[in-house]
Amino acid sequence: MKKTNDKNNIRLVSDNQGSTLVIVLVCMFFVSIVAAMILSVTMMNMDMKAVEEKASENFYDTEGIMEEFTTDLRQKVTTAFKESYESMLENYLDTADADRKSEFYKKLKEELQIDGSNNSVLISGWITAIGGDTLPEGAVSINTVTGTITIHDVSITYQDGGYDTSITTDIIIDITYPDINMNYDLESDGLYDSEYVIISNGTVRTGLDSSTALGGQVTLSGNLYAGKDILINSSPTAISSYKIIAGETLNVSRLATAAVVMGTDTGTDNGLWARNVDIAGGTFVYSGNSYIADDLTLSASGSNVTLTNGEYYGYLFSDKAEADPSKSSSIVINQGNIRLDLSGLTKLWLAGNTYISEADLFADTGLSTAAAGIMQGESIAYKNMQAAYLIPGACFVGVGHNPVLATDTVKINGTDYLATTELTDADKTDGVYIDVELNKSAGGIMLEKYVDPADPYIQRSVATTNGTNMTYYYLKFKNAKCAADYYQEFITTVRGQAIMAQINNLGAQSVISYPADASKIYTMGNIIAYNGTDQYSLFQDTIASGLTLLPVKNSMTQKFNALLLRLSSTEASMIPSSDVIDSDSTDMFGYLINTSLLQTNFSSSSGERHDVTTIHNAETNTDTVYYLSAAYFTNGVGTVTVPRDENWTNTVIITNGDVEVYGNFSGLIIAGGDVLVSSYATLVETSDVKLNELVANPDIGKYFNVYNNSTQTGGSSINVESSIQISYQNWNKN
Repeated sequence: MKKTNDKNNIRLVSDNQGSTLVIVLVCMFFVSIVAAMILSVTMMNMDMKAVEEKASENFYDTEGIMEEFTTDLRQKVTTAFKESYESMLENYLDTADADRKSEFYKKLKEELQIDGSNNSVLISGWITAIGGDTLPEGAVSINTVTGTITIHDVSITYQDGGYDTSITTDIIIDITYPDINMNYDLESDGLYDSEYVIISNGTVRTGLDSSTALGGQVTLSGNLYAGKDILINSSPTAISSYKIIAGETLNVSRLATAAVVMGTDTGTDNGLWARNVDIAGGTFVYSGNSYIADDLTLSASGSNVTLTNGEYYGYLFSDKAEADPSKSSSIVINQGNIRLDLSGLTKLWLAGNTYISEADLFADTGLSTAAAGIMQGESIAYKNMQAAYLIPGACFVGVGHNPVLATDTVKINGTDYLATTELTDADKTDGVYIDVELNKSAGGIMLEKYVDPADPYIQRSVATTNGTNMTYYYLKFKNAKCAADYYQEFITTVRGQAIMAQINNLGAQSVISYPADASKIYTMGNIIAYNGTDQYSLFQDTIASGLTLLPVKNSMTQKFNALLLRLSSTEASMIPSSDVIDSDSTDMFGYLINTSLLQTNFSSSSGERHDVTTIHNAETNTDTVYYLSAAYFTNGVGTVTVPRDENWTNTVIITNGDVEVYGNFSGLIIAGGDVLVSSYATLVETSDVKLNELVANPDIGKYFNVYNNSTQTGGSSINVESSIQISYQNWNKN
C-alpha cells in the first residue's frame, strides 16, 4: 500500500473538525440578530407604553382642569341663582304670576353678566386658549324660557414635558325654575290653631254704626286681623286677644277708651303688630308685647296711654339726615294735656329718630319740593321742639336770623339769591353762604362736630297759613349719632334751656314716664321724662355699639310682612324683605278663600245663615251644630248683617263684601271688605272647636284654599344644588 494516500486522508479529517466552529459562529450571529430584534421591539414597546402613559396622564390632568373650571362655574351659577331667587321673593307681590319665571331668568342673566355686547364675563380669566380673557361673540348664551345656559366651544389646553392635550366642548347648564306654591299648608303654619274672630281685608271699626261718632260698649274676644286700620270709636272697648294685626294704623278716637289684654301663652310672636298707633284724644290701656313699624303718636289733647306687662319694639331706623319719616320708629307727642306711662314695660326699644316733616307743620309746603323729613336727635319728640334744630342766626352773614323771609337775600359765590330759591347741590358745592363755624365764636356750640361745614343745612321754603313766605334752614347731621350727641349738648345751653321750658306748655296733666330700670331702655336718640310740672330728665341714646339694629329690623319686618300676607310668622312663611309691604299689596281674603267656589254657590245670597255640619268634641263628648253665612257680591259691594236682636253662635261668615255686627256673635268672620262691630255688640271666637277641625269638614272646609290644596306644601326655601345640572355636548379631544 502506498503511504502517501494515508497522509492525505489524515489531513482531510483534520480540516473537517474546523467546520463546527464556523457553524457555531453563524448560529451565534443569527441568534444575536434575533435578540437584537426582540430587544428593539421590547424597547419600542416600552417607549410606546411610556408615551401612552404620559399622554393619559396629560389627558386626565386636562380633564381635571375642566372639572375645576366646572366646579367654579357651578359656584358662580349657584351664587347668581340665590341672588335671582331672593330678588324674585322680594318682588313677588309686584310681579304678575305669568311674568315671574321670565323675570327670574332675566335676573339670573343679569347676575351672570351675560348680555349681547359682552357675554363673556361669566368665565373671564379662566379660558386663555380662545382669546385671552374674553370670548368671541355668542360664546355664552342663555335661554330665558327654558333656563338653559350654553357656553360654546370651551377649549382647554394643558402642556407638560413636551406633551399637550386639548379638550373642546360645549358646556350645558340646565337651571330648574324654583316654582313657589303660595298656597301653603296653613294648618302646619299654626293658623288654624289660632283663635281668630275677625279676618278683614279692609278696616275693622268699633262704634256707633259706620260713622266715627262715639258709641257704647263693645266686647271682643279673639284674635283680630285688619289689612288696613283698626278704628276704636266706642267707650269702653274691651279686647281679650293673643294677636292683633293692623296693616296700617290702630287708632283710638277722642273720648273712646280701649282696654286690651293679650294672652300670656307661649304662642309665636303674640302681641300687637301694626304700622302705626295713633291715640287721637282717647284712652289706650294695653297689656302685652308691641311691635310697631313706624310711630306711636299722641296726636290730640287728652290722649292717655299706658303700656304694661310686655316689651315695646319700634324697629325701623334710618341713619340719613333726610329720610322718609315712616322708615324710622319713634314716639311723637303732638299736643299737650297728655299722659304716656311706659313704666310697666319690661323693655323699651326705639330704633329710630324722630323727623321734622313740613307736611305736618304747614298747611301748604309752598316752594318746597322735598318730601323727606329732617332728622332730629330724639326718639321721643314733643310738639314744636324742631326749633332746637334750626341753624343759629349767628351763622347767617348779613341776615342774622333763621328762618328768613322771602324778601331776604343770601349771597353765594358773589351771587344774590332770594331766600326762597330752592338750591341744587351744585349751587352749594363751591361756597358756603351759611358759616356754621361762626357759631362757636359767638359763644354757641361748635356745630362742625355734628355737620359738614361745606354742606351744613337742609332748606325748606314754605308758605305758612297766614300767607307769609319763609325759608327755614335746619342742621344736616352727619348721622343719627351726631344728631343725638348734638341734642345732649344743646339742652345745656341758654337757648336749649329756653326751648326746654316750652315743655311746660304741654299742660299740667302731662306725664311722661319710663321703665324704672334704665337698663331696659334701648333708644337710638334721646328721650325726656317729664313729671307734669317743671321737672324733666334726659335719657341719652342708649343703644350701644354692641347691639346691632339691622338683625332686629330685618327679623321683625319679615315677621310683620308674613303676618300681613299669611297670618303666620313661621320661618316657612318668610319672604326676604327690608321694608314693610304696602297694605294695598295684601289680599288675605283671596289667600284664604276659594273665591271661585264662593261665587258659584253664593252669588245670589245676602248672607243668610244656615246650619251646615255637626262636629263632635271628644274632650267634652258633645256635638255642636255649626252655621255658615256666605255671600259673594259683585265687585265686593254688599253687606252681611248680624241683626241687633239676634244671637249668632258657632257661625262662620265668609263674604267678599262688608260685615256689620249689631247683635252677639261667636265664631269667625272672614271679609274681603270692612267689618263694623256696633255699640253694645259682643264678638267671641269659636273656642269649643278649633278652626282646623272646621276646615277639615268638607261642608265648610271646601271654601278654604288649604282644603283644596291639602297635598301642597310651600315655603321660601329651595334645594339649589338639585336645581342646577351641568353636562357636556360635542366633546372633542386631540
